[in-house]
Amino acid sequence: MKKLLAMFLAVLLSLSGYALAQSDNAIKEITFEMFYTEYGLPYEGEWICLDDAVYFYVPAELPQAELTDEMRADGVLASYSDTDEQGATLRIVISREGERDSVDTIAEELQAHCSRVIDITINDLPAVLGTNATQFDGDFEIYAEMLTSDQVCYRMQMSFTDVNEDTDETLSLYAFGILSSFSETPLEIDLAKV
Repeated sequence: MKKLLAMFLAVLLSLSGYALAQSDNAIKEITFEMFYTEYGLPYEGEWICLDDAVYFYVPAELPQAELTDEMRADGVLASYSDTDEQGATLRIVISREGERDSVDTIAEELQAHCSRVIDITINDLPAVLGTNATQFDGDFEIYAEMLTSDQVCYRMQMSFTDVNEDTDETLSLYAFGILSSFSETPLEIDLAKV
């Protein structure tokens, strides 16, 4: 199993309450610099701005899905989807969830459809990660909700289907790269650390 997919599974397991969620080794912060320092820039990408408020670095080769009027009415701002050669699929949906008072409010809302949630910081944005998976069976979802400085909540929903030990790491790199780059400004990439 590839290193990055293993890390995503570790996050999933920590959210599921198996190993890391209550320990001192729990993941407390994710930054884009952590991503590209560890993995380089494994894909060419571009900064996307949504709502004139949030940015993320998206792989140029990741297909953007068309948004329907219904999706837009539900606050969906962007959607991406890809399937690798082994048949594993990643779907990423980014939406504006509206104003929230705090990450505690976000955590309470996520607990309505997630079995586990943890507080985390993503590029200095307070955030909550959640999952509805209680065991790894090849299909799982990870939710990340970030709270901007003007108290607006944005959700990134990552759905993985048909993942197995032979799955290529590309889809995980896409998901983790986008998640780790979520910020209120386009972030500088220190090429000396890539």
